[in-house]
Amino acid sequence: MSASSSAATAAHLFKSYWIEHGAQKFIEMADASVAMSFFAFITFALASLVSGFILFRFT
Repeated sequence: MSASSSAATAAHLFKSYWIEHGAQKFIEMADASVAMSFFAFITFALASLVSGFILFRFT
């Protein structure tokens, strides 16, 4: 989660520099990577909550 936050900040700060130098694809890939990382974090958090619920429900 921390790496995603850092990458999002860095991509936002350097967006104008990369666009000026014709690296639009890099910005798109960085944005997609950050979004997928947040999605994965939320998915793993929900799986952990469900797993904990099942564990304590049957004990």
